[in-house]
Amino acid sequence: MLIIGLVSVMAGSTTWAYFQDTEISADNTFTAGTLDLSLTNAPFSIGNIEPGDAGAENQTIQNVGSLAGELDIQLGAIANIESDGSTEFENDTIGGEGIGELGGVAEMALWLDWAGNGIFDSGTDITLYPNGTTTTASTYFGTINSYSGADWDAVTIMDSGDDYNFTVQWDFPTGTGIDNTTQGDSVIFDVTFILEQADYD
Repeated sequence: MLIIGLVSVMAGSTTWAYFQDTEISADNTFTAGTLDLSLTNAPFSIGNIEPGDAGAENQTIQNVGSLAGELDIQLGAIANIESDGSTEFENDTIGGEGIGELGGVAEMALWLDWAGNGIFDSGTDITLYPNGTTTTASTYFGTINSYSGADWDAVTIMDSGDDYNFTVQWDFPTGTGIDNTTQGDSVIFDVTFILEQADYD
Protein backbone atom coordinates (compact mmCIF):
# COMPACT_ATOMS: atom_id res chain seq x y z
CA MET A 1 0.00 0.00 0.00
CA LEU A 2 2.88 2.33 0.68
CA ILE A 3 4.27 1.88 -2.80
CA ILE A 4 0.92 2.53 -4.45
CA GLY A 5 0.49 5.77 -2.48
CA LEU A 6 3.86 7.11 -3.60
CA VAL A 7 3.02 6.47 -7.21
CA SER A 8 -0.21 8.40 -6.80
CA VAL A 9 1.59 11.42 -5.35
CA MET A 10 4.12 11.45 -8.15
CA ALA A 11 1.44 11.18 -10.81
CA GLY A 12 -0.51 14.05 -9.33
CA SER A 13 2.53 16.31 -9.12
CA THR A 14 2.99 16.33 -12.89
CA THR A 15 -0.19 18.49 -13.33
CA TRP A 16 0.75 21.21 -10.85
CA ALA A 17 2.15 24.58 -12.08
CA TYR A 18 4.28 26.69 -9.77
CA PHE A 19 4.13 29.77 -12.09
CA GLN A 20 0.98 31.19 -13.67
CA ASP A 21 -0.38 34.44 -15.11
CA THR A 22 -4.00 35.55 -15.48
CA GLU A 23 -5.36 38.24 -17.77
CA ILE A 24 -8.97 39.47 -17.74
CA SER A 25 -10.78 40.99 -20.73
CA ALA A 26 -12.92 43.49 -18.85
CA ASP A 27 -15.60 45.98 -19.84
CA ASN A 28 -16.20 44.62 -23.34
CA THR A 29 -18.65 46.99 -25.02
CA PHE A 30 -21.01 47.19 -27.96
CA THR A 31 -22.01 50.75 -28.97
CA ALA A 32 -24.53 51.49 -31.71
CA GLY A 33 -23.50 53.97 -34.37
CA THR A 34 -25.53 57.08 -35.13
CA LEU A 35 -27.34 58.50 -38.13
CA ASP A 36 -27.67 62.26 -37.81
CA LEU A 37 -28.45 64.62 -40.68
CA SER A 38 -27.97 68.35 -40.21
CA LEU A 39 -29.56 71.05 -42.36
CA THR A 40 -28.42 74.68 -42.54
CA ASN A 41 -29.60 77.77 -44.43
CA ALA A 42 -33.20 76.59 -44.36
CA PRO A 43 -35.80 77.66 -45.16
CA PHE A 44 -35.31 80.25 -47.88
CA SER A 45 -37.71 82.99 -48.92
CA ILE A 46 -37.45 84.93 -52.18
CA GLY A 47 -39.75 87.90 -52.67
CA ASN A 48 -40.66 90.59 -55.16
CA ILE A 49 -39.53 88.64 -58.22
CA GLU A 50 -40.55 89.56 -61.75
CA PRO A 51 -40.32 87.99 -65.22
CA GLY A 52 -36.69 87.82 -66.27
CA ASP A 53 -35.37 87.22 -62.75
CA ALA A 54 -33.33 84.12 -61.92
CA GLY A 55 -31.16 82.90 -59.08
CA ALA A 56 -30.22 80.03 -56.79
CA GLU A 57 -30.63 79.15 -53.14
CA ASN A 58 -28.47 76.62 -51.28
CA GLN A 59 -29.19 74.55 -48.20
CA THR A 60 -26.35 72.45 -46.77
CA ILE A 61 -27.07 68.89 -45.68
CA GLN A 62 -24.40 66.96 -43.78
CA ASN A 63 -24.14 63.51 -42.23
CA VAL A 64 -22.87 64.38 -38.77
CA GLY A 65 -23.45 60.87 -37.44
CA SER A 66 -20.95 58.03 -37.30
CA LEU A 67 -22.58 55.69 -39.85
CA ALA A 68 -22.98 55.85 -43.60
CA GLY A 69 -26.54 56.61 -44.63
CA GLU A 70 -28.70 56.43 -47.74
CA LEU A 71 -30.20 59.81 -48.62
CA ASP A 72 -33.85 60.01 -49.67
CA ILE A 73 -35.52 63.29 -50.61
CA GLN A 74 -39.22 64.09 -50.72
CA LEU A 75 -40.90 67.25 -51.98
CA GLY A 76 -44.36 67.97 -50.62
CA ALA A 77 -47.39 69.20 -52.48
CA ILE A 78 -46.92 72.57 -54.16
CA ALA A 79 -49.22 75.23 -52.72
CA ASN A 80 -50.02 78.06 -55.12
CA ILE A 81 -51.33 81.05 -53.17
CA GLU A 82 -53.30 83.78 -54.91
CA SER A 83 -52.41 87.33 -54.01
CA ASP A 84 -54.87 89.21 -51.84
CA GLY A 85 -53.85 92.58 -53.26
CA SER A 86 -56.15 95.22 -54.66
CA THR A 87 -55.26 95.46 -58.37
CA GLU A 88 -57.47 93.88 -61.01
CA PHE A 89 -54.79 91.25 -61.66
CA GLU A 90 -54.69 90.12 -58.07
CA ASN A 91 -57.46 88.13 -56.43
CA ASP A 92 -58.30 86.59 -59.80
CA THR A 93 -60.16 83.29 -59.88
CA ILE A 94 -58.19 81.67 -62.71
CA GLY A 95 -57.47 78.08 -61.71
CA GLY A 96 -59.85 78.32 -58.77
CA GLU A 97 -60.61 80.63 -55.91
CA GLY A 98 -57.46 81.48 -53.96
CA ILE A 99 -55.19 79.46 -56.26
CA GLY A 100 -52.25 81.31 -57.82
CA GLU A 101 -50.61 80.81 -61.18
CA LEU A 102 -46.92 81.41 -60.39
CA GLY A 103 -46.03 77.73 -59.94
CA GLY A 104 -47.27 76.92 -63.41
CA VAL A 105 -44.90 79.31 -65.15
CA ALA A 106 -41.88 79.80 -62.86
CA GLU A 107 -39.28 77.04 -63.21
CA MET A 108 -36.69 75.43 -60.99
CA ALA A 109 -33.88 72.89 -61.14
CA LEU A 110 -33.02 70.83 -58.06
CA TRP A 111 -29.56 69.34 -57.65
CA LEU A 112 -26.98 68.24 -55.11
CA ASP A 113 -23.77 70.21 -55.36
CA TRP A 114 -20.98 67.95 -54.07
CA ALA A 115 -18.18 70.52 -54.29
CA GLY A 116 -20.35 73.39 -53.04
CA ASN A 117 -19.03 75.64 -55.78
CA GLY A 118 -22.41 76.67 -57.22
CA ILE A 119 -21.55 75.08 -60.58
CA PHE A 120 -23.05 71.81 -61.79
CA ASP A 121 -20.14 69.40 -62.18
CA SER A 122 -21.15 66.63 -64.55
CA GLY A 123 -20.37 63.16 -63.23
CA THR A 124 -20.42 64.08 -59.53
CA ASP A 125 -23.35 66.43 -58.90
CA ILE A 126 -26.84 64.91 -58.92
CA THR A 127 -29.91 66.39 -60.63
CA LEU A 128 -33.38 65.49 -59.36
CA TYR A 129 -35.99 65.07 -62.09
CA PRO A 130 -39.67 65.78 -61.29
CA ASN A 131 -40.54 62.13 -62.03
CA GLY A 132 -38.40 60.86 -59.13
CA THR A 133 -35.33 59.83 -61.16
CA THR A 134 -31.85 61.34 -61.06
CA THR A 135 -28.93 62.03 -63.36
CA THR A 136 -25.34 63.22 -63.08
CA ALA A 137 -25.23 64.38 -66.70
CA SER A 138 -26.78 67.87 -66.54
CA THR A 139 -29.30 70.09 -64.78
CA TYR A 140 -32.99 70.12 -65.69
CA PHE A 141 -35.55 72.90 -65.40
CA GLY A 142 -39.24 72.13 -64.95
CA THR A 143 -42.15 74.22 -63.76
CA ILE A 144 -42.37 74.42 -60.00
CA ASN A 145 -45.74 72.68 -60.17
CA SER A 146 -44.20 69.69 -61.98
CA TYR A 147 -42.22 68.80 -58.84
CA SER A 148 -45.29 68.52 -56.63
CA GLY A 149 -45.14 65.35 -54.53
CA ALA A 150 -41.88 64.12 -56.09
CA ASP A 151 -40.06 61.37 -54.19
CA TRP A 152 -36.41 60.44 -54.77
CA ASP A 153 -35.27 57.18 -53.19
CA ALA A 154 -31.61 56.26 -52.60
CA VAL A 155 -30.27 59.45 -54.18
CA THR A 156 -26.77 58.83 -52.84
CA ILE A 157 -24.80 57.28 -49.98
CA MET A 158 -23.50 59.81 -47.48
CA ASP A 159 -20.53 58.64 -45.42
CA SER A 160 -19.94 60.13 -42.00
CA GLY A 161 -18.87 63.75 -42.50
CA ASP A 162 -20.11 64.01 -46.09
CA ASP A 163 -22.02 67.14 -47.05
CA TYR A 164 -23.86 68.46 -50.09
CA ASN A 165 -25.38 71.78 -51.03
CA PHE A 166 -29.00 71.17 -51.98
CA THR A 167 -29.41 73.74 -54.74
CA VAL A 168 -32.72 75.23 -55.82
CA GLN A 169 -31.96 77.07 -59.05
CA TRP A 170 -34.95 79.10 -60.21
CA ASP A 171 -36.06 81.13 -63.19
CA PHE A 172 -39.07 83.39 -63.79
CA PRO A 173 -39.05 83.31 -67.58
CA THR A 174 -40.35 85.81 -70.07
CA GLY A 175 -42.26 85.11 -73.24
CA THR A 176 -45.43 83.28 -74.19
CA GLY A 177 -47.73 82.43 -71.29
CA ILE A 178 -46.28 85.02 -68.93
CA ASP A 179 -48.90 87.65 -68.13
CA ASN A 180 -50.42 89.69 -65.35
CA THR A 181 -52.15 86.74 -63.68
CA THR A 182 -49.02 85.91 -61.67
CA GLN A 183 -48.78 89.32 -60.04
CA GLY A 184 -48.46 88.98 -56.28
CA ASP A 185 -48.82 85.17 -56.33
CA SER A 186 -46.73 82.92 -54.08
CA VAL A 187 -45.54 79.31 -54.12
CA ILE A 188 -44.88 77.32 -50.96
CA PHE A 189 -43.44 73.81 -50.64
CA ASP A 190 -41.62 71.60 -48.14
CA VAL A 191 -38.54 69.47 -48.80
CA THR A 192 -37.89 66.48 -46.54
CA PHE A 193 -34.43 64.90 -46.28
CA ILE A 194 -34.23 61.36 -44.87
CA LEU A 195 -30.99 59.59 -43.96
CA GLU A 196 -31.51 55.88 -43.40
CA GLN A 197 -29.25 52.94 -42.69
CA ALA A 198 -27.15 52.22 -45.77
CA ASP A 199 -26.38 48.52 -45.11
CA TYR A 200 -27.32 45.72 -42.80
CA ASP A 201 -23.90 44.07 -42.28
